[in-house]
Amino acid sequence: PFDDVDLGKICREACRRIGPQIEKANATLEIGELPIVKGDARLLMGLFENLVDNALKYRSERPLEIRIRATQKGEVWLCEVRDNGVGIAEEDFDEIVVMFARGDDGSNTQSPGIGLPLCRKITEYHGGRLWADSGGDVGTTICFSLPASWRPRTHGKMTSSHQSGSTC
Repeated sequence: PFDDVDLGKICREACRRIGPQIEKANATLEIGELPIVKGDARLLMGLFENLVDNALKYRSERPLEIRIRATQKGEVWLCEVRDNGVGIAEEDFDEIVVMFARGDDGSNTQSPGIGLPLCRKITEYHGGRLWADSGGDVGTTICFSLPASWRPRTHGKMTSSHQSGSTC
């Protein structure tokens, strides 16, 4: 069963845990009001860690700015992690969120990591979804939805033990 999870609290804790990387990048981090949802706190903390770590890894030459916020739209919370990094081409996002997807350049190399696929699985496990809104070369906004009122899922079980704590 899911518990009440204060997303603001776990987001701040996730950012504290990767604080040295944030400081090293001299990044500006802004965390807005985040809701309390039903969920698995360890998995949701991993979600935030992965998304912020991705922003750190794929930053541009500009001073890095990361903004995290949520708004309620009907029966869901729409959460976003926005950065001003290198961006993700929208046509590439579906490929990036598939675990162990192969690149389309013919090199037979694996995708950069399992971070975004893991984030997608975590949001789906919580009854939501994950997508990107990219501005091309002016950054990326990773959006995810979570139910404002939780309903039990009947399939796709995922336990905290599947979250290894690794980042993107």
